[in-house]
Amino acid sequence: MKKMITALMVLMMAGTVFANETRFFNFELVANTDGDEPTTIKLNIPVNTIKAFDTQFDQFLVQTHATDEFNTFTELWQEIRNVGPNDYVEINQGDETIFVSTTDTDIIVDITSTEEGKIKITIPMDLVDYLTEIQSGEDLMDVIDSLEGRELLRIEGDKINGRLTIK
Repeated sequence: MKKMITALMVLMMAGTVFANETRFFNFELVANTDGDEPTTIKLNIPVNTIKAFDTQFDQFLVQTHATDEFNTFTELWQEIRNVGPNDYVEINQGDETIFVSTTDTDIIVDITSTEEGKIKITIPMDLVDYLTEIQSGEDLMDVIDSLEGRELLRIEGDKINGRLTIK
């Protein structure tokens, strides 16, 4: 199985090289949950690999956009954007607290746990704006172009840190 996954990744990357595509999704995660040496994960996946799934992605979008749930989410998201910075969710359960809020630019999820410590997840609000407007695989590539060089996700914590960017 590992050999098949490795071969598939090499083929996808080779197609990217021939297409002169140099942008990558970069994901880095450093976890130090056991107190020993931290575990580091780095993924660099060519953006162009998304094009291999254009047809499936377009079909998914047609099915998703035709649902009441997607329309409800889009309306809810627009209201959140209109309200501006706000505190939305606070959950206290035993030794864990989850707090969701927005700033002018970001969605913030703060998690405090006795076991895992503190974790803060930051997602740019305009990323969600873009995702609610995508109508096709071509639109997705336009969104990726507009987000190049930006942080799409940041995780900061006592035991875990990570980020997702397009470079």
